Amino acid sequence: MKVGGGLNMSGGASMGGGMSGGGGGKADMKLGGGLNMSGGASMGGGMSGGGGMSLDIDLSAGVGIPKGCMDFGVVGGKLVEVHEEGQWRLAGNAKVGFGFELTQDKDDQEGHLLCRVPFTTSGNEIHASLEYVMKPKSADEGGGQGLCIYLVDPSVDGWDRAFNGSGPLGFVGKAGAIVGVGIDCTGKFCEGQPASIAIKRASDSKLLCDPVPLEGGVVTRPDELWRKVKVKFDIEENTCDVTIGGVKVLDDIKFEGIKIPKKVCIAVCAGTAEGHTNMMCVNKLKLKSEDEDEVGGKMKMKFSSEDITGVPKGCTDYGVVGGKLKALDVEGDWRMAGTGKVGFGFELTQDEADQEGHLLCRVPFEAKGAELHASLEYVMKPKSAAENGGQGLCVYLVDPSVDGWDRHFDGSGPLGFVGKRGAIVGVGIDCTGEFCEGQPASIAIKRASDSKLLCTPVPLEGGVVTRPDELWRKVKVKFDIEENKCDVTIGGVKVLDDIKFEGIKIPKRVCIGVCAGTTDGKTNMMCVNKLKIRGED
Repeated sequence: MKVGGGLNMSGGASMGGGMSGGGGGKADMKLGGGLNMSGGASMGGGMSGGGGMSLDIDLSAGVGIPKGCMDFGVVGGKLVEVHEEGQWRLAGNAKVGFGFELTQDKDDQEGHLLCRVPFTTSGNEIHASLEYVMKPKSADEGGGQGLCIYLVDPSVDGWDRAFNGSGPLGFVGKAGAIVGVGIDCTGKFCEGQPASIAIKRASDSKLLCDPVPLEGGVVTRPDELWRKVKVKFDIEENTCDVTIGGVKVLDDIKFEGIKIPKKVCIAVCAGTAEGHTNMMCVNKLKLKSEDEDEVGGKMKMKFSSEDITGVPKGCTDYGVVGGKLKALDVEGDWRMAGTGKVGFGFELTQDEADQEGHLLCRVPFEAKGAELHASLEYVMKPKSAAENGGQGLCVYLVDPSVDGWDRHFDGSGPLGFVGKRGAIVGVGIDCTGEFCEGQPASIAIKRASDSKLLCTPVPLEGGVVTRPDELWRKVKVKFDIEENKCDVTIGGVKVLDDIKFEGIKIPKRVCIGVCAGTTDGKTNMMCVNKLKIRGED
């Protein structure tokens, strides 16, 4: 798959260059109890895998393919329907057929195509484009209703899960929708003006311009097959241009009451009504920062280099397949990087020199109140600092709104935490004392942006290396995100109590990660298990 060069899908349900996608089937994945890897390899109250390991996370943010949707991703170089969340989501009556069919010329249909990969513009302009087919009937012949190209804010809850909009096309009030350009057959979108083009605000269905009739109508002619549409938004000046079939229909239209963010996703919806139907299909969906013609392919989506999808090189993703946690060829909920691997629990290091491993949960958690509670169990063995054990591990919070938060594991410092993309704050369990700036076998809180310690390191009684008789040692961390305080309890003993820190603002929506590192001559095996984040203890 080439995201930079585009994703190509040709006329029917095949991809140019041999890729193919098919319709049919749905996936409804429920992981409400959390994900547990312990004991066997079966789903019970959570999900279990071998080696005594477990992952448990509050999934209230909602994961898995929503009921009534189909997701697509690239597996083995082909676009195929996937049963974990993919880059492309079809909802309602939409299916893969003649391009992406949103409606099939039947009564009371509604279909959406949503790209789940966010795009960040590098300048002031966002250029959206696609090709469409609307056939065979005009409004006078009972054709309808129309389609809408719209921008979505991926920071809004439910933006990719709730297709609950109203209005003739299902656009108005759809979660996360910002603004849309309607290509209206019947005139319902354009409030009485059939065969017209208009811009509309999603929040309240307000038209942001006077509808403009499209010369020749919005229904496509048999000889043109696909009709091209280009939409340019200037997000600083709040203006919009729309060109259809090479003719500029809306020129430098000024609109108010909307603030388009730099980071957006693109989607298309279409709808029919009783007695007003058409087949409506889309293709060559693109989103970019500048207008440029491209050749080849039948469906392309372009994104900045920060937004490339797929499992990054050097990482392994895991997801639930057939009730079991398995390594995936597409992006999953759990990502291991560096020397991290599944073995004895989640092994971050294997008692070898110069290792660094990360475990990151890619499912965001949103706190309902002021507190975030993170917890895990760990093993660090067999050597203390005096026996050349080291270096340590760090439990950290990540801001998933930061570009590259789940793709870049490029931090520095003894554990790979400092400067890691998206990392906010971490609690270090430090064997050698490098994280704690000279205090071995200690616990401390550190800011990721500049490596500043946010408290005086506190030695852990008995040391941070785990004893053979305890196997896994429990860690609990509580963040008060309003008062900027932190408590840390290890092995049932509160080590840091009501520590006040400054210079950090923890958002309500975060992800959790763990990293560990060794150096030449300072090594240990470090493993984690039962990783959790939730809103209350």
